[in-house]
Amino acid sequence: ADPTSPAAHSALATFYWTHNDINQAKEEFKKVADVAPKRSVIRLQFPEFLIKTGAIPEAKAFLDQINKENPDDLPVRILQMRVACSEKQDDDCAARVKSILEEDDSSFDALFQDGIFKMAKGDVATAAREFEFLNANFSPNPPVKYQLARATLAQAQTAGLAEAQKALDRA
Repeated sequence: ADPTSPAAHSALATFYWTHNDINQAKEEFKKVADVAPKRSVIRLQFPEFLIKTGAIPEAKAFLDQINKENPDDLPVRILQMRVACSEKQDDDCAARVKSILEEDDSSFDALFQDGIFKMAKGDVATAAREFEFLNANFSPNPPVKYQLARATLAQAQTAGLAEAQKALDRA
């Protein structure tokens, strides 16, 4: 591969990975990160590979280093948020969601995660609005449709309970 081409290293890394040569794939993805421009999204292939192959601590360390170099790099912060959320670090995840939404109030990843948080806290109306926004503004996405259906059902149940309470109060 061309030693200065991130695309060539990426293709080679993908080839190795599809042929279950994890060590060679890791080496090539690392080269992608090393030769790609500092703010290039292709650099994130390396930590994404690490995450998918279970090397979470190494991925986190790499992302932390990139974030120190470029603290306003939103794709890096989104990937850090995904890691925190997948590890059930709810406080860290929530803080990262909030930070991302303050910068980009239509971030797919942050809105999706925020909707999940809202559902867990019982704020189904806000969650439904967020999932409805995602469903309307992004290409069809089964997880969004599923969460939207959950939020819609929760709203219907809440409305049904309110009506039942009113009927009890009248009785």
